[in-house]
Amino acid sequence: MELKAYEAAKHKAALIDVSAWGKLAFRGQDCKKFLHGLLTNDIQSLKQGQGLATCILTPKGKLIADFALYDLGENLLSIQLPQATGGIISTLSKPLVLSQTTIEDITRQWAAFLIIGPETTNILKDILDVREILVNYACAQFKWDKESLLALSYPVLAQEGILLLTNPNKAEKLRAHLMKQGHTFGLESIGSDTLEVLRIEAGVPALGVDTDEDTLPLELPLENTISFTKGCYMGQETTARIKNFGHVNRKWIGLKAQADVRTPADVFVDDKFIGKITSATQSPRLKATLGLGFLRSEYAVPGTKVLLKYDGWECPAEIAAIPI
Repeated sequence: MELKAYEAAKHKAALIDVSAWGKLAFRGQDCKKFLHGLLTNDIQSLKQGQGLATCILTPKGKLIADFALYDLGENLLSIQLPQATGGIISTLSKPLVLSQTTIEDITRQWAAFLIIGPETTNILKDILDVREILVNYACAQFKWDKESLLALSYPVLAQEGILLLTNPNKAEKLRAHLMKQGHTFGLESIGSDTLEVLRIEAGVPALGVDTDEDTLPLELPLENTISFTKGCYMGQETTARIKNFGHVNRKWIGLKAQADVRTPADVFVDDKFIGKITSATQSPRLKATLGLGFLRSEYAVPGTKVLLKYDGWECPAEIAAIPI
């Protein structure tokens, strides 16, 4: 990982190609109603130019995928990690036959760049002439180099995160233009290694890496993806019962260590197993190894000293609040 690029992401701006992230187009006169009855958030309230974070769950309330959904007017657009796309399509395909909604995987039809960092808004205004400030999960469509360009607010890894979607044939030209003109704002290009550091520092779980088929959405920092007033959706009964009458047995938490952390590592307190760490990285900012994982709720207290174990290896660590 390049330190200069990491520092740019934190204090200026950084760009990464995320064209591989999944993109689904939902079309049809009843697509909002269709998705509203299946997804966790209030899809019916969306208006053109708005977006939100949402989840799709199993009937038993287990997490299938979390993703962003945007109202572009002519269709709804989802953005998700590549490993989430298949689960979304397969889960929605069966009820789809009873609606007028269609789903199309348009991942290859759009190249995508993620820009994050405090200078992101200035880059949009001065380089791409996007004058409207995109609030959380808002979206806008405009022209650049005689082609349609989509700007999507994506405040997941950083509050100022913006996704730019363009014709794949224009992708390299757009990237080169942004990097050349963005030099004034300290824009740097980052790779997947740096993005992973930023993800872990932000405390964002990666589907299929940190989660499995038994993960509940309320075990993760996903409460903003759930409407507790909208009524029925798939998995609603379990989710509402946990929210209103119970609690989760484990919590998503971070940790800090002064040695390399191997994953997945078991976590112990006084020789008692209390959970697992599933992601880890070196943080240049904190000069420590950071980890993310699930711990039993009663032990998930920042500052608690723990011991990590993995295949004969041991390492002391300390529980940390998220974001780390």
